[in-house]
Amino acid sequence: MQSDNIFYSDLHIHATQSRKQSDRKMTIDSLMNVENIVKKAQELGLHTVGIMEHVEPHSGRHPWSVALHVKKLVNQLKSQVDFKLISGCEASIIDLNGGLSASIEDLKAANFDYVIASVHSSLPPTPKSIDEYHLLVIEMMKSAITHNPYIDIIGHPWRDTPKILKSIEIKTPWSFDLIPEKDIKELAMTAKNSGVALEISRPCFEMAGYSRFLGIAADAGGIFSIGSDAHQWDRFNFISQDEIKMLKYAGINSNNLKVW
Repeated sequence: MQSDNIFYSDLHIHATQSRKQSDRKMTIDSLMNVENIVKKAQELGLHTVGIMEHVEPHSGRHPWSVALHVKKLVNQLKSQVDFKLISGCEASIIDLNGGLSASIEDLKAANFDYVIASVHSSLPPTPKSIDEYHLLVIEMMKSAITHNPYIDIIGHPWRDTPKILKSIEIKTPWSFDLIPEKDIKELAMTAKNSGVALEISRPCFEMAGYSRFLGIAADAGGIFSIGSDAHQWDRFNFISQDEIKMLKYAGINSNNLKVW
């Protein structure tokens, strides 16, 4: 039975079993197929579930064919469940002009229920300091929102920062507390003005300063979605009461939480 609790939602689940082997390291979990995800979501009584794959056709790592296959499987099951089931894709933000790893034309033609755009590892140019990094990332996210009408969610904003900083050899210790408050407000307001949600990424609950980040974004009028970004079976699970309590404390509620 579908829950009426909108916090029991997950709009970022990757059907990684559908991935094709490549010469680049990828997570492929045999349990993470559309049918298994839908069955588990039904058993958990979730409110809304979004299943997807990455789209990075030019890299060859995440071709369109996989994301479209996942979409087809999701659409076939929509009428068979009593919760809200939607299909999406996740594209990477790749430049300062808001360009994505998938073109606007291709996103339009694919006609997903929703599109997530995320900063992963492509940073043009490479920043030399933490301050340069912050200036670059906020500009990438804001530009993506303002230049691409098919973006519905900014995925896990700033979450991948420790991994990115390590890859570009910036050794400054980092937490969400280090994000300039003005950047959080600017992103929240830019997103709201375009009807774009900021993803509450559940892995971030384990990171310092995340409650502060959400509180500032909520106070600035941001709208939000919830996603586990699960690539593996054990990461796709029920949101805890402690997590919900933290979200409510930060100002997340039925007025600013988007569930499609």
